[in-house]
Amino acid sequence: MSKFTEKLRLRRQALVTKSQAERMLLILQGKQLKQTLSFADMGMQIAAKLAQRPILGVGILVATVIVKPRRIVSVLKKVVSAWQIWQLVAPGFKKIQQATAPAHHD
Repeated sequence: MSKFTEKLRLRRQALVTKSQAERMLLILQGKQLKQTLSFADMGMQIAAKLAQRPILGVGILVATVIVKPRRIVSVLKKVVSAWQIWQLVAPGFKKIQQATAPAHHD
């Protein structure tokens, strides 16, 4: 086997390995994003329910502050992170939705 052929084989092997690693990283990031977005979606559903019953929301907030004040900070950090991620990915989702929407014929 010539040196050039061997170099090409090694280069191909390196590229295949790199693409497999990048694929796995993308899968892991997708799972993390899905988990974060489902958490944000759950938070939005809870917020909508609490908006219908504000006294219940106040009661839950007071109970949480009394029982576990540190927990609130943790939850707020997660909510802020989820919101920031949503702000990053929402434009991409809108573009995909617009690209896949059926054309209207007048």
